Amino acid sequence: MIEDLYYARKQSLEEEIKALGKRISKFPEGSIIADKVKGKYRFYHQHKVGGEYKRSYLDKDKRKTAETLATKRYLSDMLADKKNEYRSLSAYLKIRKQRDYRSLLQKGSPFSALLSEDKWEYEDYDRKKDYEEELIHDAPKGDKVRSKSEAIIATALYEAGIPYRYECALEIENISIYPDFTIKLGSKNLIYWEHFGKMDDPKYRNKAINKLRTYFKNGYIPGVNLIVTYETLQYPLSILEVKRMITHYFSN
Repeated sequence: MIEDLYYARKQSLEEEIKALGKRISKFPEGSIIADKVKGKYRFYHQHKVGGEYKRSYLDKDKRKTAETLATKRYLSDMLADKKNEYRSLSAYLKIRKQRDYRSLLQKGSPFSALLSEDKWEYEDYDRKKDYEEELIHDAPKGDKVRSKSEAIIATALYEAGIPYRYECALEIENISIYPDFTIKLGSKNLIYWEHFGKMDDPKYRNKAINKLRTYFKNGYIPGVNLIVTYETLQYPLSILEVKRMITHYFSN
């Protein structure tokens, strides 16, 4: 559910705030001030002396100090923004009372047939059977996916009202491959979304490249009928990135 993503973001923010605070503490005392004089900026190092703020001019010889203080200013503003986001999320999660309206659309609900105009995404289909023990993350239609990032994509698609199937078989070159998401556009068009989540792992990366090569050879082109996203441990997939992709590809 989308709230799970908010809790994950809150936890991530806690770690980011702690790391930023530790990093900022290593910078010199004071801050950088920019004054515009005759159309040009002059930079000053502002710091407290005896309880009062004092400024010292940063001339060309003190360029390195100016760069260091500008970096501190940038990181401090970033920290303030993340703290604000953390407080906003905390306040939201305190008052949010989630109602599981999605269950009305799921199999077994007496209302699913009345509410689902397009039964395609809820029909039975040939799913990937390998490594079913890895299906541990909740998706919004009551099913399970293999990673937090796939849960983000599934939730974003669902929230946008875009029909999809997870790991539905696609026949290519007389074999079945299983795109992460098969998305239905209109009455006939299908578009596939592959997320490659371990691109810093050489073995995984080689498999991803081979899979993409198979797509390209068979007429599946990124930006046309194929969406591709990537991540590494250092650069995880974000909710905002997924929403931007959905807006780009599916907004009318």
